[in-house]
Amino acid sequence: MNNRIERMERLLGKEEIDELLRKAEAGDENAQWSLARCYHYGNGVEIDEKEALKWLQKSAEQGKLESMRDLSHAYFFGRGAKKDLVKAAEWMRKAAEQGEPGCVVCLGLCYYHGFGVKADAKEAAKWIQKAADNDDTFAMGILGDCHLDGIGVEKNEKKAFELFETAAERGDAFAQCELGRCYLTGTGTVENKDKALQWLSKAAEQGEPHAKSLLGDFYFNGDVVEQDFTKAAELYREAAAQGLPFAIGRLGRCYMSGNGVEFDEMEGMRLLRKAAEAGDPDAANDLAFISDFWNKTPKNQH
Repeated sequence: MNNRIERMERLLGKEEIDELLRKAEAGDENAQWSLARCYHYGNGVEIDEKEALKWLQKSAEQGKLESMRDLSHAYFFGRGAKKDLVKAAEWMRKAAEQGEPGCVVCLGLCYYHGFGVKADAKEAAKWIQKAADNDDTFAMGILGDCHLDGIGVEKNEKKAFELFETAAERGDAFAQCELGRCYLTGTGTVENKDKALQWLSKAAEQGEPHAKSLLGDFYFNGDVVEQDFTKAAELYREAAAQGLPFAIGRLGRCYMSGNGVEFDEMEGMRLLRKAAEAGDPDAANDLAFISDFWNKTPKNQH
């Protein structure tokens, strides 16, 4: 069965679709929202994002909260119309101001990153705080990040640690990774590498790329765990495949040294360049060191 359909409660027949259409055309905001979902998921009709957007717009303009939320997502991802972050943020704000949980935290992230609005750290923290106060686990982790770096709020490492801990215990992968970092560096708590390993492992199991890379360091260095270059390289490779510059650089070093993988200088240099271009300062430093070394080495010794 189509996975998109499984996200709806059940499949609708032609008669039910016809009834929804009749009600939607008569101005029923709930029917308009339901019909939009049918077109989005392909339930009883062919998938048609433009038609879904049309009915979402009609329903949202009548004040249907769920339609405001879904309409903001449609504009954000460009479903049924050209991607429009400004419109996405406008509908997100309307829904957030009425307390739609997902839109509250998403609006905060829009202000955090400057998506469709002017970046504003204080406004971002305000909305993320509201979401966290509403027991939003994801928001707790993001708010922890704000306190960790003093983004829109006063820097408070202990508060950041507490927020990461709460969200991590509820299973949030980002918070688990950040909690692991806190234990690794003694940020907001006492340094504890065993606990760092525990939380990074949990986050890595959920696919968190930063956690995979940091866990790779444990295995590469033989810190707390038995040294295992092969395991380290596997973790770096997984995180690198997810686009993490730091992990790409680490994998490049593995190829340059032959640790955990077969020695391949060309592949190592390719990965180091890729990591450096993506903003990894360690990879950039490695390339500078290698370049300097080759320039100082007599050509007959290359």
